[in-house]
Amino acid sequence: MLFRNYIVIFIFFMVSFLIFPQINGYFFYGELCENCRDDEIRFNSILREKLPAAKRNKYSCNFYIYNIYEITGRSIYESITDDLGIDRRQLEMPLVILNGKILQGYDNIIANIREIFFNAVDQMH
Repeated sequence: MLFRNYIVIFIFFMVSFLIFPQINGYFFYGELCENCRDDEIRFNSILREKLPAAKRNKYSCNFYIYNIYEITGRSIYESITDDLGIDRRQLEMPLVILNGKILQGYDNIIANIREIFFNAVDQMH
């Protein structure tokens, strides 16, 4: 009986994922100081300016923020770039990966994140 409940829950989440696709954005930065969060604060500020929560919340989306000098951040960074076939030697921090697109550096992120986000929304629908 317990096993069947797990299967029902699993099927529910899989169907939900297929019916309600999600946009995932990843912000990676390299901060050696574990207590320093300047990049994280700056990226959140960019999100508030370029993609206010009222606009983002209309769609199923998440932005994840990772420091590549932390174990978890490094692991996720390597996994995502490997999955996308991206040569990490060509990348510079900070960077955003959104819908398979890469934005490197704050100027590029600020200039293009809104367009790439709404292109991802268009592709979902």
